[in-house]
Amino acid sequence: MYVEADMLYSYLKPSDWLKEYALKVVDKYKLSTSVITIVEIELVSKRDFGNDFANSVGENIEKLKNLRIIPLEMKTIKKAIEFRKKFNLNIFDSLHAANAFVLKEDILSTDGVYDLIEEIKRVDPRELVSVDMENSGN
Repeated sequence: MYVEADMLYSYLKPSDWLKEYALKVVDKYKLSTSVITIVEIELVSKRDFGNDFANSVGENIEKLKNLRIIPLEMKTIKKAIEFRKKFNLNIFDSLHAANAFVLKEDILSTDGVYDLIEEIKRVDPRELVSVDMENSGN
């Protein structure tokens, strides 16, 4: 599953409304993300927490055992442009959608913007955790 910035940022932040879901999902599932996700989280982290936190993002993401970090390729950029034009997405959302499409993976996100794109399937982490809890009998 391709994970975009919201889950990873929630995982890294000291507290967040998604933190409990991020902790359960990021450590359990095999995930993929792009180097662009790291850049996005660094930009937001600098704004929210300052340079020290932002400078630690890449190193902390790299430590996640179940996470594969993929490079940004030209075919992904071209698909992102297509998605931006067709669905009026911002740059980061279009790149995440394009990565999920190119990798043929579902996208793990709370952002409903990905539901507009028929070529990919969004998986809400809250639903994923809920299903896991039902299956485990909790």
